[in-house]
Amino acid sequence: MAGALFVVVGGLAPPLLSPALTTLLSTGIDFPSHNLVVSNIPGPTAPLYLNGSRVLEMYPIVPLNPSDQGFNVGAFSYDGIVYFGFDADRELDPPVEEVRGAFDAALSELASAVGVLMVH
Repeated sequence: MAGALFVVVGGLAPPLLSPALTTLLSTGIDFPSHNLVVSNIPGPTAPLYLNGSRVLEMYPIVPLNPSDQGFNVGAFSYDGIVYFGFDADRELDPPVEEVRGAFDAALSELASAVGVLMVH
Protein backbone atom coordinates (compact mmCIF):
# COMPACT_ATOMS: atom_id res chain seq x y z
CA MET A 1 0.00 0.00 0.00
CA ALA A 2 2.74 2.46 0.88
CA GLY A 3 4.41 1.76 -2.47
CA ALA A 4 1.20 2.55 -4.34
CA LEU A 5 0.77 5.73 -2.32
CA PHE A 6 4.35 6.70 -3.12
CA VAL A 7 3.81 6.26 -6.87
CA VAL A 8 0.58 8.27 -6.89
CA VAL A 9 1.89 11.06 -4.68
CA GLY A 10 5.23 11.20 -6.47
CA GLY A 11 3.51 11.49 -9.84
CA LEU A 12 1.24 14.32 -8.70
CA ALA A 13 3.67 16.32 -6.60
CA PRO A 14 5.30 19.42 -8.03
CA PRO A 15 9.00 18.87 -8.76
CA LEU A 16 10.17 20.85 -5.72
CA LEU A 17 8.09 18.71 -3.36
CA SER A 18 9.00 15.31 -4.79
CA PRO A 19 12.33 14.95 -2.90
CA ALA A 20 10.66 15.86 0.40
CA LEU A 21 7.82 13.38 -0.20
CA THR A 22 10.29 10.68 -1.21
CA THR A 23 12.19 11.19 2.04
CA LEU A 24 9.02 11.26 4.14
CA LEU A 25 7.50 8.15 2.57
CA SER A 26 10.74 6.16 2.73
CA THR A 27 11.12 6.65 6.51
CA GLY A 28 8.61 3.90 7.26
CA ILE A 29 6.70 6.16 9.64
CA ASP A 30 3.07 5.16 9.75
CA PHE A 31 0.95 8.27 9.28
CA PRO A 32 -2.69 8.61 8.27
CA SER A 33 -3.15 9.46 4.62
CA HIS A 34 -6.21 11.58 5.43
CA ASN A 35 -8.73 12.28 8.15
CA LEU A 36 -11.46 14.02 6.16
CA VAL A 37 -13.56 13.01 3.17
CA VAL A 38 -15.68 15.46 1.19
CA SER A 39 -17.97 13.85 -1.37
CA ASN A 40 -20.25 15.47 -3.93
CA ILE A 41 -22.97 13.14 -5.20
CA PRO A 42 -25.06 14.45 -8.09
CA GLY A 43 -28.65 13.39 -7.60
CA PRO A 44 -31.82 13.49 -9.65
CA THR A 45 -32.82 16.86 -11.08
CA ALA A 46 -36.55 16.07 -11.01
CA PRO A 47 -38.64 15.14 -7.97
CA LEU A 48 -38.95 11.50 -7.00
CA TYR A 49 -41.99 9.77 -5.56
CA LEU A 50 -42.20 6.91 -3.09
CA ASN A 51 -45.51 5.06 -2.85
CA GLY A 52 -47.28 8.07 -4.36
CA SER A 53 -45.71 10.66 -2.02
CA ARG A 54 -43.18 13.19 -3.21
CA VAL A 55 -39.73 12.87 -1.64
CA LEU A 56 -39.07 16.30 -0.13
CA GLU A 57 -35.43 16.09 1.03
CA MET A 58 -32.42 13.79 0.71
CA TYR A 59 -29.38 14.00 2.98
CA PRO A 60 -26.15 12.12 2.28
CA ILE A 61 -24.32 9.98 4.81
CA VAL A 62 -20.65 9.26 4.09
CA PRO A 63 -19.50 6.54 6.52
CA LEU A 64 -16.32 7.04 8.52
CA ASN A 65 -13.36 4.72 8.33
CA PRO A 66 -12.81 4.29 12.09
CA SER A 67 -9.08 3.67 11.69
CA ASP A 68 -8.14 7.12 10.42
CA GLN A 69 -11.09 9.43 9.74
CA GLY A 70 -12.62 11.98 12.04
CA PHE A 71 -15.03 13.89 9.83
CA ASN A 72 -16.88 13.44 6.54
CA VAL A 73 -18.96 15.90 4.55
CA GLY A 74 -21.39 14.79 1.87
CA ALA A 75 -23.11 17.08 -0.63
CA PHE A 76 -26.09 15.71 -2.54
CA SER A 77 -28.14 17.61 -5.11
CA TYR A 78 -31.83 16.79 -5.46
CA ASP A 79 -34.46 18.64 -7.46
CA GLY A 80 -32.48 21.90 -7.65
CA ILE A 81 -31.36 21.97 -4.00
CA VAL A 82 -28.03 20.89 -2.50
CA TYR A 83 -28.22 19.03 0.82
CA PHE A 84 -25.24 18.55 3.13
CA GLY A 85 -24.65 15.72 5.57
CA PHE A 86 -21.98 15.52 8.27
CA ASP A 87 -20.62 12.39 9.89
CA ALA A 88 -18.10 12.78 12.71
CA ASP A 89 -16.19 10.84 15.30
CA ARG A 90 -17.67 11.68 18.69
CA GLU A 91 -14.16 12.59 19.88
CA LEU A 92 -13.81 15.25 17.17
CA ASP A 93 -12.16 18.44 18.33
CA PRO A 94 -13.75 20.90 17.74
CA PRO A 95 -17.15 19.21 18.24
CA VAL A 96 -19.27 18.58 15.16
CA GLU A 97 -21.82 21.20 16.26
CA GLU A 98 -19.10 23.85 16.18
CA VAL A 99 -17.88 22.67 12.77
CA ARG A 100 -21.43 22.76 11.42
CA GLY A 101 -21.93 26.30 12.72
CA ALA A 102 -18.74 27.47 11.00
CA PHE A 103 -19.78 25.64 7.81
CA ASP A 104 -23.22 27.33 7.84
CA ALA A 105 -21.64 30.76 8.38
CA ALA A 106 -19.14 30.27 5.55
CA LEU A 107 -21.77 28.91 3.16
CA SER A 108 -24.12 31.82 3.98
CA GLU A 109 -21.32 34.28 3.27
CA LEU A 110 -20.58 32.64 -0.10
CA ALA A 111 -24.28 32.50 -1.03
CA SER A 112 -24.72 36.16 -0.15
CA ALA A 113 -21.70 37.15 -2.22
CA VAL A 114 -23.16 35.53 -5.36
CA GLY A 115 -26.82 36.34 -4.68
CA VAL A 116 -28.05 32.81 -3.97
CA LEU A 117 -30.91 32.24 -1.54
CA MET A 118 -30.12 29.74 1.22
CA VAL A 119 -32.88 27.66 2.79
CA HIS A 120 -32.26 26.12 6.22
